[in-house]
Amino acid sequence: MQAEAVAEVTPAHLTLLDSPQRWWATCGGILLLALAVCLPALERVPLESHEVLVAQTTREMAARGDWLLPYFNGVPRLNKPPLSYWLTGLVARLDGTLPNVLAWQARVVSALAAVGMVALTLLLGARLFDRLTAALAGLVMAGSAGVFTFAHAARPDMLYALCTSGVLVAAIVQLRRPPSEGLRDWLGAGAVWLAVAAATLCKGPQLPVLALLGVGLQAVIVARGWRAPARALRVLPGLLGVTLGCGSWWLVLYLQVDFSQLAGSQLAGALLLPQLARLGDPYYFYRPLQLLVPWLPLAVPGLLLCGLREARRDSGWLWWPLLCGCVGLSLGRQYRYFYLLALLLPLVLLLARAVAVALTASTPAARWARPVLWLVLACQVLLSLGCAGWLLVSGARVGWLTPVVLSLTLGTALGAGLLARLRAAEPRLAVLVALGVFNVGLWPGAALTGVLWSPERYAEDRLARAAAQAASGATPLVSLGVSPTLMVYAANRRVPLLASAREVVDALARSPTGRLVLVARSDRPLQWPAGVSASELTRAHAGGHPNVLWVLRTERPGRRTPP
Repeated sequence: MQAEAVAEVTPAHLTLLDSPQRWWATCGGILLLALAVCLPALERVPLESHEVLVAQTTREMAARGDWLLPYFNGVPRLNKPPLSYWLTGLVARLDGTLPNVLAWQARVVSALAAVGMVALTLLLGARLFDRLTAALAGLVMAGSAGVFTFAHAARPDMLYALCTSGVLVAAIVQLRRPPSEGLRDWLGAGAVWLAVAAATLCKGPQLPVLALLGVGLQAVIVARGWRAPARALRVLPGLLGVTLGCGSWWLVLYLQVDFSQLAGSQLAGALLLPQLARLGDPYYFYRPLQLLVPWLPLAVPGLLLCGLREARRDSGWLWWPLLCGCVGLSLGRQYRYFYLLALLLPLVLLLARAVAVALTASTPAARWARPVLWLVLACQVLLSLGCAGWLLVSGARVGWLTPVVLSLTLGTALGAGLLARLRAAEPRLAVLVALGVFNVGLWPGAALTGVLWSPERYAEDRLARAAAQAASGATPLVSLGVSPTLMVYAANRRVPLLASAREVVDALARSPTGRLVLVARSDRPLQWPAGVSASELTRAHAGGHPNVLWVLRTERPGRRTPP
């Protein structure tokens, strides 16, 4: 398929990114900023329950020596495919701690995936539009809440977003390349299907299929038929390769797990069945904009500016995957705003393209949009300064303010330098770039202070650690009405989830030490039979009711156990 010609809208006097040296220096600077956002404090924040599912599953797979069947809390975990476990185990192996998995080892996969997302944004922006659009999109991506939040989470969502973005980028590049039958064409198509397989082994085929469907629709429109796009993507060999790769793992899983366990699980496709009654639900057309914080003042008008004629050129390669993703996800059983993280790349590129056109195009519509852009930038400045002020006030202790002040100082200094460099050429662009660097500088301070994570998260971690310490040796550790996930990781052992006080007493009777450690909800009245004493060690607030750590003992004859 012949690649469409991309018209440059950048005026002649704006030559900042013209030379390869400046362009690569700009890319390097943006990637360094992305690293500054993603890497700080990976080890400081306690793992939450969804992160523990990755870290502890990796531990148990390593301890069992079975890297094909995921296990958690001693039983098969049939919720997610194994790619995130494999990569986490690789990091722990390289660091020499496996089978133990530390918090930063579980999160660094997501952090590097987030940097990879920024790199793919720069690549596709430059290939599809121009370097200015790519640079603006890279800054917005690096400074977005979606990247920061999920780069600091061991969940597979950021890795899934990287793989899905890889599908999108590889497919667009392949379909816009002149047709050929050489090795390069086969490698391009292979990259598409390799990314599809990786995404499927990460979290499932939903988003890569929707992204590929959207790109395919645009290719059919451009080629005026489906044969050329299908030939360019090598659809049949690609599907065969994905089926052999992913299907082989699934077959091994099927042979190892009882069918009654596998049926109805997420790995059996329980979440893939569409809910047609939900068609038309607008949730995914507005709620995922939360991923763009603190860029919301720029995001909403920016997306409206996508209607400019210059901004519409080649934008179908992004609009169709985004539309297919929103509609497809709306048919799902679960609604989570971060499910669209996998399609954050086209959203950011559309926003950056509209802003770049409004800044540089010479059409009457673009000139009319520039005063509006000044107003939007003013609102964006106020919000960014407000976020910085909130971080400073929320620091609580003077010592915690140091990283915030340093990051803001660095962001302001870099922004001021870029402002001086660009002021003569395009003041609006200068303000926007300075804002981008400043917004990126907010996140390292937020990470190092920990103000974005709730106190309950730290309290629950302390409770889990206290429970693990109290249950040393052969003393059983159980939970009653409380998810045992955090305790499983803290103790690195199986923690049964019991349903009644009777089961707790039975577990105490079987304890070889005559003691039992129990974590239960405080709103659940507990009565123990004669001969059983209970003492409260600590409690942690989690939602409306605290969780309480108890130590139960079997009283011996002639000995009074303190309450």
